[in-house]
Amino acid sequence: MVMGGVQIGKESEFPFGTNRRCWYLVVYTKDNTLCWETIRGNDKIYLKTIGSLCRVLIETDSNRRKALLLGVWHGKWNTNLFLLDPKKTLEILENRGVICDEEEALEYWRRILGIN
Repeated sequence: MVMGGVQIGKESEFPFGTNRRCWYLVVYTKDNTLCWETIRGNDKIYLKTIGSLCRVLIETDSNRRKALLLGVWHGKWNTNLFLLDPKKTLEILENRGVICDEEEALEYWRRILGIN
């Protein structure tokens, strides 16, 4: 497997909701510890989870934000890591008809990230 590099500002090139091999990594700090959650899938249910996370990150003051959302795309010949901007990612998902406002999912991410 060849690493294709980190793609920044290229959310429009990430294959959200396709049958391509993708997964997501959320890296965050909690109690001064580096933590992560993986979201392994690109189906609509996983995209709703990503969208809910983006909504929580957007509503959080950027000075308090302590999480990164990464998209991992396993292509045929290489693997690309995308640093996903929450606003751009949510816009793409909503344009594709993914509804990301389920209160239970929003509360989950607020709890995981320690955002009150």
